[in-house]
Amino acid sequence: MGKKLKILFLKEGRSLYGAEKTILLLLKYLNRSVFEPFVIILEYSETDSIFAVEAKKLGMQIILIRAKKGFDLGAVRIVRKYIKENKIDVLHNVGYKCDILGKFASLGTGAMVTSSLHGWVRTNFKLKFYTWLDRCINLRFFN
Repeated sequence: MGKKLKILFLKEGRSLYGAEKTILLLLKYLNRSVFEPFVIILEYSETDSIFAVEAKKLGMQIILIRAKKGFDLGAVRIVRKYIKENKIDVLHNVGYKCDILGKFASLGTGAMVTSSLHGWVRTNFKLKFYTWLDRCINLRFFN
């Protein structure tokens, strides 16, 4: 068998809803003879989220980044370093914040980038801003 395709899933760990459950199902049923999955979860508190706990139950080796709220340049550096050191082929960003952070982290690494943008719900100014920023970045810099 040839080289496995290395896929890194990048997601915030706040909850366990549709996006998180979808990632867990992908991790559970992904053909491990073809794909090698990795998971980085951005956590904003000192305790692991339910998403992180469930990913660990699947036997996944996950990386937890204790990130700052908002745009965390330190998290960008950590993700970028992880992509390079592990020779990640595909970075799968889930959610607007991880999409923005992940795209900056992936620049110049050679990793292909894909995104799952769940909702793009604009209920307040902050979400409207992140939605606008994510769209601008996608349209300007990425296919």
